[in-house]
Amino acid sequence: MQIHRPVFDALIGERKEGSVQVDWTPREALPAQVDEEIDFDGDGQTDFRIVLDTQTLAATLTPYAPPVMGLESVNRVDEKLVVRVQIRNLKGVQQ
Repeated sequence: MQIHRPVFDALIGERKEGSVQVDWTPREALPAQVDEEIDFDGDGQTDFRIVLDTQTLAATLTPYAPPVMGLESVNRVDEKLVVRVQIRNLKGVQQ
């Protein structure tokens, strides 16, 4: 599994909403179901859980952190399964 950096890029500055991408690349074959808890911002706390049927690409997202908004897309790209999750940009927001 690979977690990419959150993307909020805009023409100038950053957008209020963006996404984070998670990829699964099989070494041999992916299991019928992937069930992962993801810490996308590296703070040691789980931000969301994704349950993914690797055959049908049906996915369920369970958010655990305020920035996580929802599931944006699930795709197969060559051998990879690619999931994008919508997130809010909380930079500079008082918590």
